[in-house]
Amino acid sequence: MRIYWWQNMKSKELAILSLINEGPSHAYILEDKIERRGMRNWTDIGFSSIYRIITELEKKELVTSELLQEEGGRIRKEYTITKLGKQELQKASKTALSSPSRPKSDFDLGLANIWLLNQEEAIKALEEFLQSLKERRRIMFDNWEKSGGKGKIPYLIEALFEHGDVMSLAEMKFVEELIRKIKKHGITNAIDK
Repeated sequence: MRIYWWQNMKSKELAILSLINEGPSHAYILEDKIERRGMRNWTDIGFSSIYRIITELEKKELVTSELLQEEGGRIRKEYTITKLGKQELQKASKTALSSPSRPKSDFDLGLANIWLLNQEEAIKALEEFLQSLKERRRIMFDNWEKSGGKGKIPYLIEALFEHGDVMSLAEMKFVEELIRKIKKHGITNAIDK
């Protein structure tokens, strides 16, 4: 079976290509969209990686670029999605929806080795994680509000925020329950079980 590149498209490439699909953009416009939409809560794109990702998309002929001179003489490179880029974006989006990869998490690695900690250390670490989850959820709601607010933005955009909220609540519930179990049962050596 032949594996096409879009079947292994990195989430960063999919995110940047989807933003360019909205209209011709330069890197600062992409950065602004990522920031305003709170995309850093669910994608791993730093400003410095935007150019690298665009360069990869350009090599794959999914975007083209044009140098444009702005008022004041500043020259910017503007990127536009190609016909091939639109086709591959559609395929990659379908793949991402139908068979998303399982997110890899440092938390899972920590959880696999939690038995190396004493009860107090484990509970403290989990409580810190719980606080960070609550803070991430608060930031997500702030971004939701900045985008227009619940019930005031297109429902498919709102679905991104709703999904994030459901996932945050589930993770918080899991961590709270794990803390409760550790308080009740303590920490045991997982290798012995």
